[in-house]
Amino acid sequence: MDSTSEDPLFYTVLEAVRRIVTSIEYGLQFNEDNIEIEEPAGNHFKLPRQQWLGELRVAVKFFEENEYYEDCARCIRAIEQLEAEPTIEQIIRQVSNHAQPKNDD
Repeated sequence: MDSTSEDPLFYTVLEAVRRIVTSIEYGLQFNEDNIEIEEPAGNHFKLPRQQWLGELRVAVKFFEENEYYEDCARCIRAIEQLEAEPTIEQIIRQVSNHAQPKNDD
């Protein structure tokens, strides 16, 4: 970790990854379909909910490698919350099951 402690690029990346994680946490809290991320250069881009899990997994790896364990814990909590949500297939199956007519013979 000593090589990164004085590297300004590392801290730019660190803050960018933290910004993404914080935005995902906000999106989860308010049940958003997508979030807006501000890049260090000031540009904005939207990140759809379908991509949050992948972004969080990359963030966990980054934080683990650099020994930022509190940030890892934040990511893991968000991952667990996303993984607990029903999948599209589960939702379709549930809607289909309720839409089938019942035979009352």
